Amino acid sequence: MDSHADKTKGNGNMTLSRTRSLDPTNRKYETHRKGRLLTSQSPSVSDVTTIAFYAYMSNTLPSAEATVHHVLIFDVVKTNVGNAYNPFSGIFIAPETGVYVFSWGFLNGEGSHHSVQLMVNADEMGVVHSHTVGIRNYAQSTGVVTCLVNKVDDVFLRLNDANGPIVSNIHGKTFFTGWKLN
Repeated sequence: MDSHADKTKGNGNMTLSRTRSLDPTNRKYETHRKGRLLTSQSPSVSDVTTIAFYAYMSNTLPSAEATVHHVLIFDVVKTNVGNAYNPFSGIFIAPETGVYVFSWGFLNGEGSHHSVQLMVNADEMGVVHSHTVGIRNYAQSTGVVTCLVNKVDDVFLRLNDANGPIVSNIHGKTFFTGWKLN
């Protein structure tokens, strides 16, 4: 049984003390345990800036709009911690310099082909191609990129090759997501 528990805090350190008293044979038996936790060496959750977003397209992008260099806009925002993703422009503006992970997926309609580029400013960081021409089916394609992004860099998705609609419906969402690693 615990007879005494004491926690003290000072100078960013925490000292834990615990005393147990047991009397199984009418003799007093005590154990003492002291531990020292150095909280100043590890960051707390409040010290780490969380930046993350996830958004998808609410509707299919018609063939007439799905043209080369068209910036994809993901208007349904489910997560936007740090408010760095703009659902009106489709652009994520990095609030801090760091290593980020970005992922995107798109649903290609029947008889279509598309290449979707992940752009950081004017530089292509990744590209995914999907080709369903001659196939009576849809294809979901996904890309993932880890890259260094500087503060105020623009990160967005655009079409590099385009023929047919980019589908986003109950059968599959065309999406864009990203988060900061450090």
